[in-house]
Amino acid sequence: MRFIPFILIATAVLEIMVFMWAGQFIGFWSTVGLVLTSAFVGSFLVRAQGMKALADFQRSAATGEGEVGLTIFTGLCLLLAGAFLITPGFITDTFGLLLLIPPLRTRVYAALKPRLAGFAASSATSFSYDRSYGRRQDRQTSGKTRIIDIEGEERP
Repeated sequence: MRFIPFILIATAVLEIMVFMWAGQFIGFWSTVGLVLTSAFVGSFLVRAQGMKALADFQRSAATGEGEVGLTIFTGLCLLLAGAFLITPGFITDTFGLLLLIPPLRTRVYAALKPRLAGFAASSATSFSYDRSYGRRQDRQTSGKTRIIDIEGEERP
């Protein structure tokens, strides 16, 4: 987290350098047109894939089929891709377009899945209800707790 300001400044400097190079190579107005075109096309692609990802998430949540983690990861990648594509620059546009490639997202998710699962398990907190106090308490601070697992079912 402490490297984020450095990464942002380095990205801005690199983007300016690439703008200058592209301006010399293809011309100023062509560079501006290319950046604006990539922003519009990228936002269209993000919107289309985002709607599909939302429909997939709703379907998998309703039926219980499919991998919910992958659909959530896809949504996060699309959000990041949208931010990259809206930000003017060739480097950020390249990263944004790479995040729009579904097979690449699937491979990245497969590589990160063990780390994400470990992170989610280590940061999860459970809560319990202690009758003596009549309020919710963090399980880690309440000592011995009794966990009651309840499954509900809908009646037709």
